[in-house]
Amino acid sequence: MEFICNTPAKQAFMELVRCGIAGAAPRQGLFRGLSGADWETIYTLARRQTVCGICYDAYCKLPDSLLPGGTLLPRWVARVNAIETSNRAMGIAVDLVQLWNKCEPGADDRDGPSVLWTDRADPRIPE
Repeated sequence: MEFICNTPAKQAFMELVRCGIAGAAPRQGLFRGLSGADWETIYTLARRQTVCGICYDAYCKLPDSLLPGGTLLPRWVARVNAIETSNRAMGIAVDLVQLWNKCEPGADDRDGPSVLWTDRADPRIPE
């Protein structure tokens, strides 16, 4: 499937992706004259392509005069906050799996690892 940037909204979306990845400021000319519907298209594309956070980083580098009005900004902020919360939870889950994998199998445990208790405290686990 080919993605053709044949509309101002799609061109602006690709600019946000490019700049979000590169950490650069978007070219402002691509955002002049965008309608509310164009911005909704950009946000929908970002959600569908799972690049809301990347696009949001570039979005924040645009001057206020080029940003859309209405409820788009609060919805985008809420989406990015949800992504960050999910990523933090996933990081904790990964830490727990790694901790589990460090446990040695018990001598009499033929079905898999058992917990090996030590007197060493793991600094990642709150007491």
